[in-house]
Amino acid sequence: MDDIFKQTSNDIFSKNVIDVFENKSDNDILAIKSGGINVIQTREDVFENPGYQANIFPGDNETEYHEPIVKNKSLQAADELCNGKFRKNRCHAKVIQRTLELYMKGNMANQTPTPIQSSISFDLERRISELEYSSHTGPPSDLDDNRKRWLVVGICVHSILSPALRKYVDPVVTNLYSSLKITDQIDLQTQKIHLRTYGAANIYLNYETINNNTTNHGYRSNLYDYKVQNAVDLSKLFLKTYMAHYTSFDGSCDSSALLGMIDKIDKFPGNVQIAARKVRADVRNPWAHCNFTEWDTMKYNSSLQQIEDFICLLNLNAVEESQFISELNKWKTNGT
Repeated sequence: MDDIFKQTSNDIFSKNVIDVFENKSDNDILAIKSGGINVIQTREDVFENPGYQANIFPGDNETEYHEPIVKNKSLQAADELCNGKFRKNRCHAKVIQRTLELYMKGNMANQTPTPIQSSISFDLERRISELEYSSHTGPPSDLDDNRKRWLVVGICVHSILSPALRKYVDPVVTNLYSSLKITDQIDLQTQKIHLRTYGAANIYLNYETINNNTTNHGYRSNLYDYKVQNAVDLSKLFLKTYMAHYTSFDGSCDSSALLGMIDKIDKFPGNVQIAARKVRADVRNPWAHCNFTEWDTMKYNSSLQQIEDFICLLNLNAVEESQFISELNKWKTNGT
């Protein structure tokens, strides 16, 4: 029996529901007895442990484990794990999450620090506590420089570049929509007669993205509603289906969609299209599919400079451009 241990403790968990297990294939569980705790090899062993009651038979989607009823016991959050080790590679993640949650909420201020960090990987503990308590404590102070740079670039992409692009694409796509209503009656299209491709490059138009066509009809394109009712819907035709869930050129329209429509619609100037492709390839996609080791000082400075250069190509009015560049420079100077 590999790495099974038993640790005696005077305390038990303070919650009635210890944890919820969802993984049917993981037979290793954390179990508590009135005299301490055990890691028991199989869930079936729970029924041999008199300290446990199971509401649902193990193997169901969710099983709730209730603590034993013990009189006059001090109820603390995670003492059972503080003085020992456990098999973190086999314990269900929710055991760890729940233990940390209870530990952080417990009244541990006056107690001697315990080696819980040797029991639970520091990175996992930190990530869980960040998610649980970030709204109260603010950003963690122990992010390394690469992560800080990655974080700042993401903020600049989503809070500076994307708003600038929304202002830029709106009138261009609106003018194109007005034109196509006249030339192709795009607002009156039917399954038999509709615009299938666009422009000299014969860009394929994706009608899955509008009028709830995919939701209502799946891939049965003969049943689609082909009427393009506004400029926002027109912009969606140039995108992959998973990118087109926005409802307006607002916060729901993210950088991926904005860069995609600029790339595909030939009404945008060629130099802007080239810049959009470069920002997508060099900044946005590496940020979204990140490898933190890439985000050194050179990558950081290059990314922010590309964002600035791109904004300058958009020919926004002077006040708007100045505001966007000023905000970008603040992050560039103070962000890390």
